[in-house]
Amino acid sequence: MQRREGASPAHHISTVLAAPVQEAAGIWRIEAQTRLGPGGRAVLHANIYVAAAQRGLVLLDCGHQSSSGGLKNLLAGSFPGKEITRVYLSHGHADHAGAASEYLAEGIEVLAGAGDRDMLAAGGPNGVPAVFRYPPVDLSGELVGGEKIELSEGNALEVVAAPGHTPGSVAFINRDKRIALCGDAVFGPVRGHWSTFSLELATSWRQRRGDLGQQSASLLALKEQLAGHDEVLVLPGHGPAMLLNSKTDPMLRSVHILRRVSGIQKLLRRAA
Repeated sequence: MQRREGASPAHHISTVLAAPVQEAAGIWRIEAQTRLGPGGRAVLHANIYVAAAQRGLVLLDCGHQSSSGGLKNLLAGSFPGKEITRVYLSHGHADHAGAASEYLAEGIEVLAGAGDRDMLAAGGPNGVPAVFRYPPVDLSGELVGGEKIELSEGNALEVVAAPGHTPGSVAFINRDKRIALCGDAVFGPVRGHWSTFSLELATSWRQRRGDLGQQSASLLALKEQLAGHDEVLVLPGHGPAMLLNSKTDPMLRSVHILRRVSGIQKLLRRAA
């Protein structure tokens, strides 16, 4: 497996990138493993998606700041002659948007949900550790839902607003191709990804109950939009691809987790 590394001098954080894996026609997943904490004992697995477009490559999330140099080298070797034309962000957290400012500096447009503009401009959410902050991002454009990301002829991804995890979280779907890139609206697996799942759970714990409910509603609405399509491929922000409507339906599983977190928050507040 081809792997490339990058490093963030500010925090001495390193990211290792796996070789691109094709998940669907024209869409590849790159797993970024970022080492966090003292000695890099905790590993955060996050996905960067690459989509082939007529004029080059489109990035769907761009990874932690420490991944940028390694990612550019990896793409140059895996997709020779193809340049990144745009970057779309599923949301404004560091493991998905941390490198965005470097693409803007090269004149590449970066777009994200309108609700995350302030977070991106501030370099991440308030109150998070330094490893989860990044250089400020001044978006090239805002996404509100309904926009089309044109790839090849007759093949486009539709932007769907999916607020909750963050105010501006979005998903990218193609009903005909049965693909749904959901960012962190859905939870990744536990097995083999305990550190990452723990961070996902901790992030949900920091959310307000209203945001947890909104995220659940976004997932149920997204599932409804994909109703009638068997074997929809769900591409999450963390972990491998999953199938919608499977025994372990990733959207219903995520709604269950969110409701459990919300219920515990409610009990603790009553007890306080």
